[in-house]
Amino acid sequence: MPRVAVVGKGLFGVGAALHLSRAGWDVVLIGPDEPAAGQDFGGPHGAHFDEARILVARGNRAEIDLTNQTMLGIMALQDECGEQLLVQSGSVEVFKRGAGGNQLVDGVVDIGAGGEFVEIAPPQGFYNPRAYVRAGVAVLESKGATVVREAATRVSRDRDGGFVDAGARHRVDRIVVAAGAWSNRFQKRPLALRLKREHVLFGELTEARARTASMRPLVVHGRVGEVEDVYILPPLRYPNGRWYVKLGANTMFDEAVAQRGDIDDWYRSGDSSVAEADLVAAFRELLPGVVVERFHTERCVITYTPHGRPFIDDAPGDLVVCVGGNGHGASWADGAGKLAAALVAGDPWVGFDRESFRAIPDDLRVDWPRPLLMRDRD
Repeated sequence: MPRVAVVGKGLFGVGAALHLSRAGWDVVLIGPDEPAAGQDFGGPHGAHFDEARILVARGNRAEIDLTNQTMLGIMALQDECGEQLLVQSGSVEVFKRGAGGNQLVDGVVDIGAGGEFVEIAPPQGFYNPRAYVRAGVAVLESKGATVVREAATRVSRDRDGGFVDAGARHRVDRIVVAAGAWSNRFQKRPLALRLKREHVLFGELTEARARTASMRPLVVHGRVGEVEDVYILPPLRYPNGRWYVKLGANTMFDEAVAQRGDIDDWYRSGDSSVAEADLVAAFRELLPGVVVERFHTERCVITYTPHGRPFIDDAPGDLVVCVGGNGHGASWADGAGKLAAALVAGDPWVGFDRESFRAIPDDLRVDWPRPLLMRDRD
């Protein structure tokens, strides 16, 4: 049985590992367990702590198909683990906001009189990213996969195969790098990845108010006050027993991240509260009837590629890379993992064009279609 190492135990890595395991590969999944919320942590950290990620098929054909494949993959994992991961609520996209008030979506979100929106039917909705990773790891272990709960430090190769150093040295036939913002750490020829730190707002509700503020995930295209491209997830109960509405957006306080150390510092001690006033103002404008006990902010990092889709490709050193969520990583993760697994196995990509996902080295001339930061856009 051929052996493959997947470096990165987040959404992309777990997705790739699951599909490789189902295809008969002996999988070694490498990455530290996530710390508890608020806990000091010395290793790589993939995202803010939340209980839901929006799952909406939008974009070009390849991007829509990636999301559809992700929904199918989550459903398959649900069948394997016996736990509900996906909430097929449908969603709403607002393409134009009205100038006045009093046009409500789900009786909660005010998009203004004359606002234009589209309701998107199930199975789209949202899912729990942390439950997906936990369930995926448990299923992999139940099928005999090796899970190494250490950060990988190096990948290398000799004529007999590959090695991944993570606590110990693991010999494998193939290596998939799905380490998100840390993926260039393992590249002989760095990839054209751009990293941006972002701010996320959580509004705490009482349980009674949370249960009355029933809504679908919503995306608002364009500006809302001082932020743009707002997404909102419905009230959910978190592990601490409290209920939160989550709102994310591009803000004037987002920053490009140059070094891996900057990512680590941002996650551990960055000041996400600098964007709180603008995010709260957008929350109040869109959800004027929702009574919030208190707000707090969290931190996130987004990994961008020039063509706006993940890099899923061969890389020097006989690696396969699977990286670049472009702000849609949760919607694309399982689908991207499936394509990476097919690439490792030498299987055809049914319905997908490999050129759409080619990795681009950072030392080539790269045309980025849009400024990374909101404050640099017209």
